[in-house]
Amino acid sequence: MTRFIRPLLIALLLAGAAATAHADQLQWLPEKAAKAAAAELKPGTLFVDWVAHGGDTPQLLRVETVSTAEVEPGFFTVSVQAKPLIASIPSDDPHARQLYRFYEEPPFADAEPMVLDLAYVYVASSELPATFVNLGKKLGLDADIRHVAIELPADLLKRVKARPAQAKGGMQDMLLGEEPKVDDDALED
Repeated sequence: MTRFIRPLLIALLLAGAAATAHADQLQWLPEKAAKAAAAELKPGTLFVDWVAHGGDTPQLLRVETVSTAEVEPGFFTVSVQAKPLIASIPSDDPHARQLYRFYEEPPFADAEPMVLDLAYVYVASSELPATFVNLGKKLGLDADIRHVAIELPADLLKRVKARPAQAKGGMQDMLLGEEPKVDDDALED
């Protein structure tokens, strides 16, 4: 009986290792790579966050802040505070050119803190309009990824690029397009 269990346990262990091989490929980086990534992700930069093999859908975000931090001696992470601009859902049409249907996030969506894995971060291509290329590959880092680039709908990308980097006021003010107003007399007893 034991001669069958040991090979089975080894097979399960190897299968588990293969399933997690994609996880956190380029999250812990040498200092030079982390600084190069941070330089690519300056505040105002648009990037796509997309873990294709995990079933996630692409999301376009705008960097508000970027930082690097040493997590172990010689290993660094890249973190951003980023505002979602475009989200997506899988396309219903199996024959569609785009695998996803993209939609604009509301302008009042909050910025999100993120520790990035560069295997799943895509930055604007300098050669192809509305195309984002994998940042890890662009920096010459080794990663096992399905897609080296993603194209977003140009009209939607143009609209969100025109948005101000930081909106003021709360959700209602964004919807109404007005600055918040305070009635000081109503606050007095």
